[in-house]
Amino acid sequence: MAISLLETLKSQLSDELIGLLSRLTGEQPTLTQAAAERAGEATLAGLLRQGATPEGATALAKLLNDRNFHGSALTDLPAKLRDPTSATGLIDQGK
Repeated sequence: MAISLLETLKSQLSDELIGLLSRLTGEQPTLTQAAAERAGEATLAGLLRQGATPEGATALAKLLNDRNFHGSALTDLPAKLRDPTSATGLIDQGK
């Protein structure tokens, strides 16, 4: 059975998470859901494209290491978005 990274990513977009993102951005939940799905698709496509060559994979690994990104920023994302300080920190990290 094939594992779909895209479906796995979309399954993480819970109603709670979309509601929090919607309130944070001031956008309607249906539009927030669509935007989050498209952002996930674009991010995944970019990562796959960048990692398709040895040089690109090396550059991607360097970027992740240099930014000290190990994935913990995405752990319990709803809790982080409920806390204004944490939400601001996530936004700043993405700039």
